[in-house]
Amino acid sequence: MAAGKKKWTLKQWLLLISGGLVLFVAFAIFLANFYVEPVLRKRLHTLIVDGSDSLYSYTLGGLHVNFWGGHVGVTGLRVQLDSSRYRQLKASNKLPAMVLQLNLNRADIKGIGIFSLLFGKKIVINEISSKDANLVLHRYVKSCRFGKPYSPPSGT
Repeated sequence: MAAGKKKWTLKQWLLLISGGLVLFVAFAIFLANFYVEPVLRKRLHTLIVDGSDSLYSYTLGGLHVNFWGGHVGVTGLRVQLDSSRYRQLKASNKLPAMVLQLNLNRADIKGIGIFSLLFGKKIVINEISSKDANLVLHRYVKSCRFGKPYSPPSGT
């Protein structure tokens, strides 16, 4: 019997193509998760520090990104006031109406629009949930109105 070329059947071709497709998708998801986390960290820094005119600083324990489900797990997030910047803004009467401090041991962010996160200016989020958060809000009332000292109207 002469040795001949083995002919591939349709079943073998389909198996090979589907296996290659599964490997490609798994590799793409791995790369996406690897790429999304640094982008998310940069966006978080932009949102907290740059967006508050350096009024806040933060520490972040970890981000666990699931690209496929649009889910991010956040651990060890602490947002605190920068005391020197706070005093500077208070002296110039430029503090926002409300300031906050946040200690968050664990939170889940669900329904993130991955394409808006990577390519857009707005980030679409469906749900943020945490069972272990400590949020302190401080209200700041400005003492002037239209550049002049403010005195409430007297009763008539």
